[in-house]
Amino acid sequence: MSFTQQDIDRLKAAIASAGLTQQVSFADGTHIRRMSPDDAARLLDMMQRDVAASAVGSAVPPSRVVRASPRSGY
Repeated sequence: MSFTQQDIDRLKAAIASAGLTQQVSFADGTHIRRMSPDDAARLLDMMQRDVAASAVGSAVPPSRVVRASPRSGY
């Protein structure tokens, strides 16, 4: 999945408005529903790295996919 700055802005707004994401849609059509604040912060970090890496021609490895932690209850 390739992220855009707009995706980052959407996730930041969702975190700021609710403390966690309720539902966020990204440019490629994927959606997030109910993510813990910790998981959202990890996803945001990965997205920012992906956007920065694409600016210099490299990419974040697919193994960096963020999954909800079992302890979060989401």
